[in-house]
Amino acid sequence: MDIFTTMITPYHKDGTIDFEKAEKYVDWYFEKGLTGIFSVCQSSEIFWISTKEKAELNKRVYERVKYLEKNTTKNSRLCRRDTQVTCPKIKQKN
Repeated sequence: MDIFTTMITPYHKDGTIDFEKAEKYVDWYFEKGLTGIFSVCQSSEIFWISTKEKAELNKRVYERVKYLEKNTTKNSRLCRRDTQVTCPKIKQKN
């Protein structure tokens, strides 16, 4: 079964995105075996952040997943980068 989640975006008290904490969320999702993450969505408050912030958030999540894939032994693959979905792990079907 594939499991996708919407990622909440963490913010600093001044309203800027806490990218380091967002990367820790990605780590947690990856460790839990989720199939994919919607990183730029309504739970990210997309109506309140700039296009630049959306692009940076998507880039950071994507790069973190790539790092995790490269440095772990888990079987995984990524979905297309041009979408809001980053797929950190696709479970092998028996």
